[in-house]
Amino acid sequence: MDRTPFRFYPKCHSKYPYTDQHRVCNQCLSPEHREDTCEACRAFRSKKTLRDRRARRLQMASTPKGQLDVGEEESISIQWTDSDESESDRTSTVQRTVSKPAPSKTHTKIFKAMGTPPPTGHGLTHRKEGAARKRANSQSSGDAPPPDKESRKFDAAGKRVAAQAANQWRIANSQALLARYDRAHWDEMQHIIQHLPKEHQKRAQQDVEEGQAISNNQIRSALDSADTAAQTVNTAVTIRRHAWLRSSGFKPEIQQAVLNMPFNQEQLFGPEVDTAIEKLKKDTDTAKAMGALYSPQVRGTFRKPQFRGGF
Repeated sequence: MDRTPFRFYPKCHSKYPYTDQHRVCNQCLSPEHREDTCEACRAFRSKKTLRDRRARRLQMASTPKGQLDVGEEESISIQWTDSDESESDRTSTVQRTVSKPAPSKTHTKIFKAMGTPPPTGHGLTHRKEGAARKRANSQSSGDAPPPDKESRKFDAAGKRVAAQAANQWRIANSQALLARYDRAHWDEMQHIIQHLPKEHQKRAQQDVEEGQAISNNQIRSALDSADTAAQTVNTAVTIRRHAWLRSSGFKPEIQQAVLNMPFNQEQLFGPEVDTAIEKLKKDTDTAKAMGALYSPQVRGTFRKPQFRGGF
């Protein structure tokens, strides 16, 4: 017998697939035949999977929102409790109890039917979750690196400088907030001096003035740190712009003109700059179109003719 996808029954000579373990066809089966007790029917995992999915879908549609049964030994009980703080800060918390871990697809369908995002924790994770997260993080988010290897090095250096500037900016912001709070604290102390005894008012006034001076110096230091962070951001932008120009394919004079372009709104986003960029784009498109029309044939290598002796 040839190894074909189908073979024939010995009695009725009807064809059936090799994966079917029945000895007779469906028409020849007896009325007492049951799929749940037949070993051949139970071997079809696709039918069993579809039957289980249909049963779970019907169970989710008929079960209340408070409790959903996933299987015989798998159950998820969900309770919504509101916090007692205030009306504006009232949130819903989900308490879950999983007696047996279920597949992640099942949990996703359950929580999607309830309209809430699936929580992460014990029994609700998948073995491929880490790989999926790593693959999602590795995908490009619109900021593609330059194709040139050296340009990618400059681009990575610019990103590191930008991250350092962002951290420095956060530190400067925190310093400014603390200094402002300190200054407000010493200003409040100014109103308490008049309630002190007269022999202690002079000493307290000196302490308050000294604290106010220190707070002012802290605010000035935070402003200087913010200016330094802004200059660091400027450096990061310059490095990444240089990396982009290296792989852009522009002429050297155009690259130099872009490098010397100021960072102000009047000249960087002016109408002359837009006109120059539009003209450059048209010239580039025209050059590409002309290059596509004219494609000279490549000559073959010259071979010196060989003379055979026939004299």
